[in-house]
Amino acid sequence: RAERFLSGHTSTVGGVAWSPDGSRVATAGTDQTVRIWDAVTGQELQRLPTNNQAYSVAWSPDGSTVLFTTGDRFLYMRGDQGVDVFLWDLQQTEAQQIYSAPAYAILDAAGLSNGIAEKLMVAEDTSRAAAFSPDGSRVAFIADRSAVVYNRALAAVDLTLPDQGDLIYSVDWSPEGSRLLIAG
Repeated sequence: RAERFLSGHTSTVGGVAWSPDGSRVATAGTDQTVRIWDAVTGQELQRLPTNNQAYSVAWSPDGSTVLFTTGDRFLYMRGDQGVDVFLWDLQQTEAQQIYSAPAYAILDAAGLSNGIAEKLMVAEDTSRAAAFSPDGSRVAFIADRSAVVYNRALAAVDLTLPDQGDLIYSVDWSPEGSRLLIAG
């Protein structure tokens, strides 16, 4: 049986995650909010409005920061590709955007399709689009048929994996943080 319902989102919830200590739950909704809930009472503790639909959410290992992704499937059809990636220090009222999805024209100068529509499919499943490394120092995320590793201390990209020639749907770290697993 269900123990608790977290009621408040007004649209689809695309991502959920337990805090490392199990006391809170983070949710990402297509109602353009990321929310933090008390896991025992089910009460909403914090809410962050986003500028787009929120799809995935993950906690830093120390529980101080939430990683989330946003996008808009309507814009995907117009030429947006992938997801935007944010870090939300829960002591702050705004999130820091660490990656912005590139935009592509769907039609070339002659008005003909340039094949970009296939690339737009990367955005179809974004529930595992980003993940913290086990020590919290890095973030991996999907970007344009590839995976990117962002170094939090440097506030810069450390590594971009080469285009794998296929769509990527999820990323995850090995338990010791030395390897990255991608699926597509």
